[in-house]
Amino acid sequence: MRSPVPYHHDREDSMRGTMLRPTILIAVALAGCAADDPPFARDGLAQLIPDTSHRTAEIDLSAGPQETWVLDHLLTVGTSEESQRASTARFERIADVQLFADGRIGVVDAGALQVSVYDDRGVLSAVLGRSGDGPGEFSLLSRVRQCGQGEFNIVDDAKMLMKVFGADGSFRTEHRLFGYNPNQPPWTWDCAGSQVLTMQWGDGDPRVGDIGRFRMQVPLALSGPDGRVSTVLGSILGPERYRFQNRGTGPAPLGAVTGLAMDEEAVYVAEGPLLRIDAFSFDGRHLWTIQATPERRRVDQEAYIESQKPTRMGANEERAFNARWRDWDFPEYLPEFRGLLVDDDGLLWVERFPEPEDSTTMWRVFGSDGSWRASVEVPENVELKDVTLGKAAGVLVDELGVQSAIVLEIRREGGL
Repeated sequence: MRSPVPYHHDREDSMRGTMLRPTILIAVALAGCAADDPPFARDGLAQLIPDTSHRTAEIDLSAGPQETWVLDHLLTVGTSEESQRASTARFERIADVQLFADGRIGVVDAGALQVSVYDDRGVLSAVLGRSGDGPGEFSLLSRVRQCGQGEFNIVDDAKMLMKVFGADGSFRTEHRLFGYNPNQPPWTWDCAGSQVLTMQWGDGDPRVGDIGRFRMQVPLALSGPDGRVSTVLGSILGPERYRFQNRGTGPAPLGAVTGLAMDEEAVYVAEGPLLRIDAFSFDGRHLWTIQATPERRRVDQEAYIESQKPTRMGANEERAFNARWRDWDFPEYLPEFRGLLVDDDGLLWVERFPEPEDSTTMWRVFGSDGSWRASVEVPENVELKDVTLGKAAGVLVDELGVQSAIVLEIRREGGL
């Protein structure tokens, strides 16, 4: 394994990062909230927004979508029945499900620290990696991608190592993924072609401020196929975090959300209190903005807490649940946005934050011109992870909490 070598910015890179950082910050800056809003609902970066009116499109949510699309079940991998016949079909904890160009399906089992690849019939064709510290082994993983040439790319998030597997599942090579800070693991990452996008943990003072409780600026950087930084894009606001008593952090209940996606054309950044998506070129230029001002929805705190409660809890589990949910200071309004995906047509899929009583989730599909192309209802207990080639994929959780990978066909119907 190659020894890690810290990445040092040259003068041009340093100037580029300095000049572009204010531009990238507008990706998550929103108009100031009302004076009576709680401090964590205000965004202290609004003064940095330049005039982008000439490249901003307003989404008309009142007109409704052009179409409604339906998701029809195609395949489930990992059901209890399959588990009885093949032990490899049961997963410990699914973190990601991806649809690949050759028709295969990749399932990241973060509990077993491996990626299972299935053909379009659900038959296991390859297993990538295993638990360990050696080449082709993982200590922490969260997603799988085909960045180019049919190879499978997986990052060991704990060690910042990009591990590359061949189309047949054989281990090929690994290299450091440096990111903006070469000594800090990524918060999340994505790739398209030869470009790898990393969003890393934020530096600096984590005290509570006007932009949210434990919500820091986090850096974005693009790397080439060797893992070395090619472009420093700048900083955005990361998701709002909750600080536990042991000083660890987790996603804040109903806190502000940051969404990232990319394709071979652009990097997309979305932010969750309202609804705004910005696109940036791979050299950091701001391309366009689409935004909407939906009607704000008040939080029914008790109803939301009840919707998160497991059916059975012991005394220890109940104490942990109360510390996580009942001792948290909730905001007054629900966020509008929760998830962001981009499909192979360049359409942006945006998940609407569900109401406590919702059994399904709704996704809106937008074009870069601000057009509302479609509304899509995702089946109950399914978390969407990928949309491409007329299909969607995600994680299905049954009534016993057993996870499966699910593939659905996107069927387009007429307008509403």
